[in-house]
Amino acid sequence: MSRIQLLQKSFEKNKLDGYLIADETSILYFTGFLGAYRLFVPGDGDGVLYVYGTNYEAAKKMAQNCTVELLQRGEDADKRLATKARKLKLKNIGFSSLEVSAHGKLKKALASIKLTSASQLVWDLRKVKDAFEIASIRKAAELTDVAAKTVAEVLKPGIREYEVAAEAEYAMRKLGSEGPPPTFDTIVASGPRSAFPHGGCTSKRVRRGELIQFDVGARCHG
Repeated sequence: MSRIQLLQKSFEKNKLDGYLIADETSILYFTGFLGAYRLFVPGDGDGVLYVYGTNYEAAKKMAQNCTVELLQRGEDADKRLATKARKLKLKNIGFSSLEVSAHGKLKKALASIKLTSASQLVWDLRKVKDAFEIASIRKAAELTDVAAKTVAEVLKPGIREYEVAAEAEYAMRKLGSEGPPPTFDTIVASGPRSAFPHGGCTSKRVRRGELIQFDVGARCHG
């Protein structure tokens, strides 16, 4: 059973007949594709992935368990979605992680169709990791270990913070990292800057005897 089908199974209990997903990481979770604008899941059948032209060809090739629809430049995606919802005669659409402005706009477009906050449906699925996710997390952790060892090897007085960060990221990239996590960039903060929790990295040179804060992560299959 696909993840979209598992989500659909929860609709009846929550009195929903459709669901809208707006955040990229959850869209990736359900479709295997990163870079779409919206994922709409009706009560039955495949989800509908709305994508702008830049990522349309990639989405058609990579997205799973959904049909891909192209959004034209400047097109009102909310009106497109509302038209589909009315065509399917939906009455109550759940949603996850909508910005306030987007919620107001979509609610207006849906008119008489109810829009219900139901983020827990997504999180109840995402919090239970399957074998593929566990393997991906393990791989990401192994890549982070490589970064830590690399930092220990390249650190020396005079090296700049951003040079240390670059070496760490390069070492992970060579072994398959998709880049740093979406929530933070690599942090190498030395001396007084190590007091900053999110100090990033600068052109400051590392001095002998300084405390260094190092924070890094790797992405594997998102």
